[in-house]
Amino acid sequence: MATITYDKNGEARSFVGEEATRVFQLAVLLSALEFNIKTGMSISRVYRFSTVKQVTGLRTNDKQAQAARLREMITEQKAKCEHVTEE
Repeated sequence: MATITYDKNGEARSFVGEEATRVFQLAVLLSALEFNIKTGMSISRVYRFSTVKQVTGLRTNDKQAQAARLREMITEQKAKCEHVTEE
């Protein structure tokens, strides 16, 4: 089973397995999209637009809808993972 390990402060520190790695990938995309929504700046326009549309399956340029879909996908993937807190 995929595992996400958290430190004592609740911050994710390691992602092991396919589903856990997918959580990390989706979180990185969401972070970049939220940065763009907040600032208007893009880390990499080509990467973000093509990847977010491909991953979410949404063919819209509505960034809020894309962010919401990414959050849903993260929640779905997290449910498939075991969650461990470091002692």
